[in-house]
Amino acid sequence: MPKIIQDFLDGIAGIPDKNAGGCLFFCYAFFLWLKKNNLPTDKFYIVQYAYCIENIQQNLQYIYGEMPVSSSHFSWVYEEIEVDGEGFLDQLNYKHHEKERLRQIAEHGLNEAFCIDALKKARWNPCFNRGRAIKTVKKNLGIDMEHVI
Repeated sequence: MPKIIQDFLDGIAGIPDKNAGGCLFFCYAFFLWLKKNNLPTDKFYIVQYAYCIENIQQNLQYIYGEMPVSSSHFSWVYEEIEVDGEGFLDQLNYKHHEKERLRQIAEHGLNEAFCIDALKKARWNPCFNRGRAIKTVKKNLGIDMEHVI
């Protein structure tokens, strides 16, 4: 595991329910972590898992002005390593899902806008305490995410 990913995962360790409503939150937090550390974000993109292809198709239409929707799960890829808030993604958990790498969003420079719009406007699992996670991310990683509460 690259140090930049491991340092991020260490910083979010202990936050509960990361993959129960917080998956896209941590994709975005990692994107901000890259920016904070002056690392290139062009090797970063989001991966979406969904039971129905319609959710994936709607999110791909974000580049044309469609509003994003929540999905079964989001992970991220950086330097060709796919992870989520828990670490290496367990592909077996999502074997019955459609999978799409949202590269078009990244290629259009819309990773940050997609995450912000999705986090603010889509419905998410209420098990994840976003306010608590925001405080932990700020304390442990120095990343302010108040704008997505």
